[in-house]
This record gives sequence, structure tokens and C-alpha cells, in this order.
Amino acid sequence: MHHPGQQPPAPQPVPGIGSIIAVGSGKGGVGKTTLSVNLALALSKIPGREEEAVQQYRTTVHLEPDNAVAHQSLGLLLVKLGRTEQALTQLEEAVRLNPDYSGEYNLGVVLLKMPGKQSEAVSHLEAAQRLHPDPDVAATLARLRGH
Repeated sequence: MHHPGQQPPAPQPVPGIGSIIAVGSGKGGVGKTTLSVNLALALSKIPGREEEAVQQYRTTVHLEPDNAVAHQSLGLLLVKLGRTEQALTQLEEAVRLNPDYSGEYNLGVVLLKMPGKQSEAVSHLEAAQRLHPDPDVAATLARLRGH
């Protein structure tokens, strides 16, 4: 029992638990999604923990389906894991939610690696180029067009 004026007892370590992160819910804008995406990103950087990262991204996407960053991050991790078809679904959703340069570019690059998807890839790379002119994207487009 704790008495006023006394130090509270020191927390006791829990075997196998290094850190505990408490995330409150209910109020919007407190960073729950940001924390979830960052946790997934951290897991994706640890060898052997990529599947945990995939699950964390999927949880984020489930809880906040309109989060383009979560869809794009999940898509890029799935590309890294060789799951191109699954990645494509996530990257397409990211671009649908927020057609920005990085989404269009990433989608175009993934499509380039898929048989029969070159014209679709060119469309997305052209969109990326319109949003943010880039000499490397321009060179890639010129090569794809045979110039």
C-alpha cells in the first residue's frame, strides 16, 4: 500500500517484455495511425520480422482504410517480399486515395516489372512526371517509348 509522502514501488519487469506502448483511442488526431505505421516500419527493418510488419500495416489499413500512406507502405513491403499482386492492390488503392508523385511513381515501377503491364506503367509514370518533373523518370519514359 502506498502512503502519502512515500515513494511508489518501482515497477517490476515482465519477462519477455522490453517496452509497453499505450495508445489511447476515442479522440481523433492523437497519432494512433502514425504510431501504427511507424511500428510497422520499424518491424519491417528487423530481419525476420517482416511478417509482423505486414500484419501491423494490415491492421492500420483495416482501422483507417482511407490512409494512403499505410496502403503505400504495405504495398512497398509486399514488393520487397515478392508478393507483387498483393502489392499492386495496395499501391493502386494508395494512388486512388491520394494521386501524388510518389504513389504514381511507385505504382508505375511495380507495373513495369509485371508482364503485360507496360502501357499501364507508362500511364502512371507519366502522371508522376506531370506532378513532379524528374529527369530519371523522363529518361525511363523515353526509353520505354523507344526514343
